[in-house]
Parts: sequence; C-alpha cells; structure tokens
Amino acid sequence: RPIGVLADLQGPKLRVGKFANGKEVLTVGQTFTLDDNPEPGNSTRVYLPHPEILRSVEAGHRLLIDDGKLEL
Repeated sequence: RPIGVLADLQGPKLRVGKFANGKEVLTVGQTFTLDDNPEPGNSTRVYLPHPEILRSVEAGHRLLIDDGKLEL
C-alpha cells in the first residue's frame, strides 16, 4: 500500500566573504553591515557575494545565519 513521506529539504547555503583576521566576534546590539565590497571583512562589515539578497533585504528584516544560530 502507498505510504506518504514528508521531507524538509535544506535550502542553499549562503556564505559570506573572508575576514581580514580570520574571524570576528560580534556583540549583541552591534551594527554590522553585509555589503558588495569583496575586500576582507572586519568587525563592522563583510562581503556578501549574493547581490539578489542585498537587493531584497531591507532595514528591520531578520537574517538567520548558520542554521539560525546567529540573527542579524
């Protein structure tokens, strides 16, 4: 007999560019920018090589990073 199967497929993994110091630690409430500058990032900004996201995101939108472990 037929059996229904429900699968939750993972969406695409979006990556940010590199950080000049290898990694950065962000603090709650800190201003942090995702931009289209391919230079290595720092504690205030990093490259997001996905122009479609930069075009569609607006101030106040929530971005979940690393499977929701980080919210911007």
